[in-house]
Amino acid sequence: YEAQVVPGLLQTDDYARAIVAAEPGYATDQQRDEAVAARATRRQVILGSSAERRLTVILGEAALHQAVGGPGVMAGQISHLVQVADDFPRLTLQVLPFAAGAHAAAGSASLAILRFPDAPSLGVVYLEALSGGVYLESQEDVARYIRAFALLRAAALSAADSTRLLSTYGSKGVGV
Repeated sequence: YEAQVVPGLLQTDDYARAIVAAEPGYATDQQRDEAVAARATRRQVILGSSAERRLTVILGEAALHQAVGGPGVMAGQISHLVQVADDFPRLTLQVLPFAAGAHAAAGSASLAILRFPDAPSLGVVYLEALSGGVYLESQEDVARYIRAFALLRAAALSAADSTRLLSTYGSKGVGV
């Protein structure tokens, strides 16, 4: 779940450059370039993999209005989201609309849940922060976030409706 920005795995290079340029932790151009390259490599490994990984992303509608990099970058990013939603059948992309109101993650920031098919009882929750983030590993914490994520999915638009909304944003330039 990402409330404010497009998750790194779904970012275009231009969008990633704009995000990295705004982050205070990168002091040099080389560090910024390396961060963008690392995101691109991670994206290629995860999305280009033949493994049976599934990826479910819930994107807050605010991320579509946050003018990262300017109108051209946002138009390219939104177009890219529509394309990856079509190209990767193991990816489920849902938009959590503003109309959803208060929701299961309203009081928290973005989160990632990692689950492992070979060990279904294991899981890890990653909460991103400027200092690098926090990993939660207790079964109780993981279960709490899995429940919250299920509620987010239920409150979000379906994958098909999300793609239609993204196409509308892209064609009208809404939010960019």
